[in-house]
Amino acid sequence: MTSAQAYGRQVHEQLEHYATWLPDVRVRVGDVGRLNGHVFEPVRRLKDFGIPFNVVHDPKTDISYSFMSGGTKEVSVAASGTGGSAAAATGAATLNITFAKRDAVYFALHDCTGSAIDDLEKLGDAIIKQVEKKAWQLDYVVVTRVVSAGSATILQSSGSEASIELEGDASGTPVPELLKAGGAVKVKSSKSVAFSAVARRGLTPLLVLGRADLTFRQKVFAWFGKKGPARIPSTCHVRVRDLVTAIEPMEDVDHHVSGGRGEMVVRVRLPKYGDMVDVGGLLDLSAKSLAVPRGRAPRGGVRLSRQLGSVLRAPRALYGTRVGTDRLGAVVNAHPEITIDEGRAKDRYLTVNLVLPKGDRDTVNAKPLVALALETAPLRQRATASAELSFGEIA
Repeated sequence: MTSAQAYGRQVHEQLEHYATWLPDVRVRVGDVGRLNGHVFEPVRRLKDFGIPFNVVHDPKTDISYSFMSGGTKEVSVAASGTGGSAAAATGAATLNITFAKRDAVYFALHDCTGSAIDDLEKLGDAIIKQVEKKAWQLDYVVVTRVVSAGSATILQSSGSEASIELEGDASGTPVPELLKAGGAVKVKSSKSVAFSAVARRGLTPLLVLGRADLTFRQKVFAWFGKKGPARIPSTCHVRVRDLVTAIEPMEDVDHHVSGGRGEMVVRVRLPKYGDMVDVGGLLDLSAKSLAVPRGRAPRGGVRLSRQLGSVLRAPRALYGTRVGTDRLGAVVNAHPEITIDEGRAKDRYLTVNLVLPKGDRDTVNAKPLVALALETAPLRQRATASAELSFGEIA
């Protein structure tokens, strides 16, 4: 395996993003290229195909990303000084990083921001047209999201006993703090280090990619096309503990029991992409909360029909999960149990509150959740008679 592939594989496994090679190659949203293993190789731009797109802030970007390959170690050495106190330190602090194997990676991004294409469905439609005209090759991928680092330190070893010593400035500030802030840090010495970017600003080493797919939609839509839209049951009683279990690992969802009536209020934060919001979290929560094993459905509850269960668990590429805020508002207005929390509105998220009425035997009716998910982001039925093409972000 080449150093590029070893690097790309580790980045993908650790951070669930794709990588550029070399890590200091500048990549932008809308770049088109090929995926070589786990490494993106740009070749063109969307504008070369006449495809318009709008770039907005990506609310799902973390502030920092970091990992080290197994066996990699770092030791921070404080600045030397006189007087026996930290305040008297005037020398430069150092950071020693050692690698136990070839192609090991030290990866740290801080003060990150993200950019993204807002409307993936519109983009997918345009790309599918280009495929049908034979202008777009099926091995092309397009950059749909980019993470830009305010300060990036990326190192890769070329040998099994590689090492590097980084030195800070005369202030004596610990090197890890300088790296986070993009401060003055220099390489004092290195051994068997193939690539080094130290406290570099403006790198774009992390990407999310979209791709047109020729095969999957044919299988799925042959089934859904016969059944038509999934029917939402009049009641979807689920056990509170099953719903709580589904909510706990989801960072953008929380809940509480409201008042004497025992209603459960579920609060879902939906990432905003310009004038659009991503409702994929609603679909995921609906699928998980109603995934009750046979024989465990509560009395008066719902055991998912094959169709409804398949709809909720269908790959997200088959949904238009990013929808306009006006569409979301229209669905919310049709359901009195659902409100948009204007008081919690932030630039990055739109918060939706769902009141789930209490049922018998420690259950709640999850119908508002299921209705909001399916009515906001229905399955895209349009391409059943075309080339069986679909488009979506890839993992």
